[in-house]
Amino acid sequence: MLSGMSRRALPIDLTDQERNLLERRLRARTASQREVIRALVVLLASAGKENKAIAEEVGISSHTVALWRSRFALGRMEGLRNQAKKRTPIKYTAEDRRRVVEIACTRDPEAETHWSVRSLAKATGVGR
Repeated sequence: MLSGMSRRALPIDLTDQERNLLERRLRARTASQREVIRALVVLLASAGKENKAIAEEVGISSHTVALWRSRFALGRMEGLRNQAKKRTPIKYTAEDRRRVVEIACTRDPEAETHWSVRSLAKATGVGR
């Protein structure tokens, strides 16, 4: 991006159906606070408001406004849903855990009064 250019917020144009869904979400007693905030951000953005003004009105950061504006622009209503978090795969099996507990509860460590994370890891062959 050139240094003299300003970043513009993505314009949001809603269909009648999207507007109705978002307005219903604002009024729904069962909607969570995060759903209401996201709906409000999109409705205010569709009214032509800038991120900073929306942030001040809603009481959130302009970064958060930009995030939900862009997610809506890319994914429409589906973009307002929570995305699954990436999780690290399970590294140790149930057998590994059983072995650690068994050793920790039935044996005493050599030259120590109690097990440390490092000494137990060394004795079981499992990482810290």
